[in-house]
Amino acid sequence: MEAHERETVTEAELSISLMLFGFITFTMSLFTLVNDPDEDMQYYTWSVISATISIFVGVLMFVSVNEAVHAGLGDAPQLAHSLADLGQMIFYMILLQALSLYTSGVLEKEPFKKHVTRRWGKKSIAYTIRDQRDHKMSLMKCWAMLIGHMSGFASINLGGTFQHGPLYEQYPMLTFLAVPVMYIFHYTIGSIFECVRIRCLTGVDFIPSTVARRYSLIPQEVAEEMHLAEGRVILMTRYQEQVAESMNEIAVITVSFLFVQATRYQITGVLPNKMGLELEDFIHEGSCSVKLSGVAIFLCILMIICVHVKGWFSPEEVSFARRALRQLIADGER
Repeated sequence: MEAHERETVTEAELSISLMLFGFITFTMSLFTLVNDPDEDMQYYTWSVISATISIFVGVLMFVSVNEAVHAGLGDAPQLAHSLADLGQMIFYMILLQALSLYTSGVLEKEPFKKHVTRRWGKKSIAYTIRDQRDHKMSLMKCWAMLIGHMSGFASINLGGTFQHGPLYEQYPMLTFLAVPVMYIFHYTIGSIFECVRIRCLTGVDFIPSTVARRYSLIPQEVAEEMHLAEGRVILMTRYQEQVAESMNEIAVITVSFLFVQATRYQITGVLPNKMGLELEDFIHEGSCSVKLSGVAIFLCILMIICVHVKGWFSPEEVSFARRALRQLIADGER
């Protein structure tokens, strides 16, 4: 009789089974996508995988260093801990500039060479200029993305320190003040880093290279000659673009995270910690979820409007407005 009885399945066993099934499905889906016949699909799949790995590695590295720094400070005054948060962010930003520069090949006298070979297993194969360029770009982007994410988490941590001040417990609406403060801070420090890069590495009269972004868009022979003749200028252009993109991502991550933190505080009455976690098991009302969903929908609509408004202006007009604004700031500093 017992052999014919139906075995009962516990909730833990069911959860483990579903997790394994989902993991296998996810893994096989990745195998399918990275081997898709469409090269664009492969490119974006690997981009998402790389970004995901970078985010997790970045947050783990930052949290480890941050915990060690504050443990070393011990019972030091709160000002010392706040300055340590600021110092970490500045250090990671400087490391972003330096490491991206080193891996980009800009400092090499001849970044591209003809008739070069490399080892592939036991064989020597041709190391074309295109391969050299792709390797330098991948290496630079790898480190820029990783250090950029660490800088982003350090910036969020600094903004959280500002947002958790004693004054904000009395006036919750002031938590939104951290958003424009951090935006202005990032815009200022980003402009300073850009001026330093241009003046120290390329001179005031630096003109960005007009070489196509994709090597395959121009004839191979023409591309090789351009890379041999203007290799450092081409790499410098890519370096400037990559670092500027990383700095923009740091600012965007910080501002958006702090805005969501302040919004959650207004809706739920609970201000999460610096990493966005509620340390206690608060049970919020269903209306809080509805309000947060409404905020998300409003922001999506606002994003669509901003994209359409930006489309009204040409890239030249946007670039001119940026240069004019930077010139006004420079004149004001003088």
